[in-house]
Amino acid sequence: MVSTQSKQWYQRRVSSGINAEYMGTVGSLNCEVSDATSSEITCLLEPGAAGTYDVNVVVKSRGIAEQPGSGQLTHTVVLEIFSNTPQLVAWERNLITVYGSGISCNS
Repeated sequence: MVSTQSKQWYQRRVSSGINAEYMGTVGSLNCEVSDATSSEITCLLEPGAAGTYDVNVVVKSRGIAEQPGSGQLTHTVVLEIFSNTPQLVAWERNLITVYGSGISCNS
């Protein structure tokens, strides 16, 4: 059963296609559904901060998808650094760009 916590649902109007029928969220992050069957969906998760988030799916013609009896499904976004530039830094004030995932600009 889906928890009673308030969820921020990403709302958008799509006139046709798979997004017209399905809406996915991972916490408050949008997960744009690209494929769906009666037992599985595939979605592209927008960038977000590292953490573990509840996964929820709405089938617009049927309502909120039920969670398994074992409990709420979750997804973990991992903080990972792929690379940085410049790679050699003198001990002065330098601008360093870090490339990765799970990095939040809001914290």
